[in-house]
Amino acid sequence: DRAHGRAPDRDRGRGRVGMSALPPPPPPPPPPSVAQTEALNEYSALVPTVMMMTCVVVSYLIQRYNVGLIQPSGAALLIGCVTGGIARVSEAHQAGGAAARVEVFKFSPQAFFYGLLPIIIYSAGLNLKRRDFFADFFTIALFAFIGTVISSFVFGLTTFLLVEVGVIAKSHLGSNPLLESLLYGTLISSTDPVATLSVFADVHAPPLLYNLVFGESVLNDAVAVVLFRTLSQFYEEEFTVHTFWKVIGQFMGVSVGSIVIGTACALACALLLKKLGLAQAPPNVAASYNGTAYTFALLLISGYFSYVLAENVGMSGIMSIFFTGIGNAHYSYHNVGAEAQIAVFKSFEAAAFLSETFVFAYLGLHVATFDHLWDAGIILTGIPLAMLSRAV
Repeated sequence: DRAHGRAPDRDRGRGRVGMSALPPPPPPPPPPSVAQTEALNEYSALVPTVMMMTCVVVSYLIQRYNVGLIQPSGAALLIGCVTGGIARVSEAHQAGGAAARVEVFKFSPQAFFYGLLPIIIYSAGLNLKRRDFFADFFTIALFAFIGTVISSFVFGLTTFLLVEVGVIAKSHLGSNPLLESLLYGTLISSTDPVATLSVFADVHAPPLLYNLVFGESVLNDAVAVVLFRTLSQFYEEEFTVHTFWKVIGQFMGVSVGSIVIGTACALACALLLKKLGLAQAPPNVAASYNGTAYTFALLLISGYFSYVLAENVGMSGIMSIFFTGIGNAHYSYHNVGAEAQIAVFKSFEAAAFLSETFVFAYLGLHVATFDHLWDAGIILTGIPLAMLSRAV
């Protein structure tokens, strides 16, 4: 090169070989056809429907024959796992459309927070045994609010300590391991007492103990959701002692504000039902008049309005709709007809049962179809830490 007056080509060979070694990007997959889209929509509706029917029948059999080995929620979870496993197997043995069939089962947070969860919490408030609940309200609130916060932070901080000593991989906890551990703690602190209450009933536990556990469990879910969402707002900040007190202050403010909104919506609904005179049919009404249907519609809308109003002003819709349910059960109940007093409240109970069953079944389905990142430290320490945090 130098003899012929040309600059030396230093990247000849190495640079060109390196560039030619890069494979071209794969072409994007072709969009599904109209027929494939319709088939996936039908498939995504058929499988959950069959799964729900199976869950309801199995739940009935468990309670009909008083099966103590498993609870209906656990059975729904297992049925969902089996359904998801079948979908996974079909994906492994087929090509093309099978992967898309698994994708259609991805759970939607919007459907959960705005479709399923409000009905579950609202029904819990409507069907609550208010006399027992308010007789021990101070103790229940102490366990539900203070106890859940303590349990969440004990579990979360202990988990973070295990991360620091290397038992749990720090790379599995995102960019803020401390906040991730605390968020994990709030999820674990939300408990399902169905099995515990069934054992209490079998051994004839004292009514006070039963009422305390049941009352705490009703509030526990709402408190855990509020605490989780409050902590998630500080994810990008460094968590210090000052941040801790900010979290507690915001948590208490959101809780009180949500209770006020829920109670106000319940009182407004009770007043509206009284003014409309739905307790008895007025004379000269239309032949198609159905007071029970109007009662159901107004109670449903009042609860959902309480939920979305609280969410829009920065409060907790979960806690708001729970106290709307309590208020409607206490005040609106006496402003509706005798038929509505039975039909409407039982309808909400049935809707909550279907929603809760669907949540557990779909959770199992999601567990089987989700691509997991396994951590032996989290798996082995989860149950001992949960027992420790609840004991504290």
